[in-house]
Amino acid sequence: MKIRFVIILLCFFPELWGQHTISDSLLLAKIFGSTDPDGQTFTCIDCKDESMYSYQDEVVFKIVFKSEIVLDEEALLLVIAEAPYGTQHGHQFGYQHLYFFKRQDKDWSIVDSIVMEDLTPIGDQSEFSIVDIGKNKKALISTFQSTGNHHLETTLSIDLIERSKLTFLFSINAEYSNLAFMEPVSVGEDCPGESYEETYEIIPSDSEWYEIRVHRKEFAYSRGCRDAILKLDVEKRFFYFEEKYLEQK
Repeated sequence: MKIRFVIILLCFFPELWGQHTISDSLLLAKIFGSTDPDGQTFTCIDCKDESMYSYQDEVVFKIVFKSEIVLDEEALLLVIAEAPYGTQHGHQFGYQHLYFFKRQDKDWSIVDSIVMEDLTPIGDQSEFSIVDIGKNKKALISTFQSTGNHHLETTLSIDLIERSKLTFLFSINAEYSNLAFMEPVSVGEDCPGESYEETYEIIPSDSEWYEIRVHRKEFAYSRGCRDAILKLDVEKRFFYFEEKYLEQK
């Protein structure tokens, strides 16, 4: 069924054929006007933010994500360029820009962009995906993962994609734990360890906006932090209402 859908999509939007073969070097050159000698990065001389502490002397962009997307019945290529720069409380910050490319007369051009001028938390990894969030609505799922501030956390952010902006819709606390960063605890002592995890599912329907279901587990720990104890196991349902997702009570 999935293969059939892809074939139908390519028949209606033939410009998508071969889109995935565009090199990062070509994309960087079209975005910034040039690339570094390796063709895989672009060093921005005037992008440093003096208000942010950084161990880096330069701001270096690279392509971290590219994917075909159809918005308003127009076939585009979404490209994300990212440059790590500076930390706060152990979390990695940086610059993150989104560009929409369109193929015209066998060439590629930028037709729109979302340029984030300020530094934003980007975490230790750059993971993205595009999902359907409603009828003719696409969302970008961004993964923020960090081991800063004495804990491990992974948060998924779901943002509605439009050609000129991203609109925050929802977040999932995929993982949190402070166990690896605690002082050692003796066998008889209470354990201050804390951890929880969330998984999610987007439920397709005929509605304008799809339902989001979140399964959450929370754990406490026995004395000495030897055993995990499940203290909460619950599924929650969220529905779109007045520009945001709210839990169904």
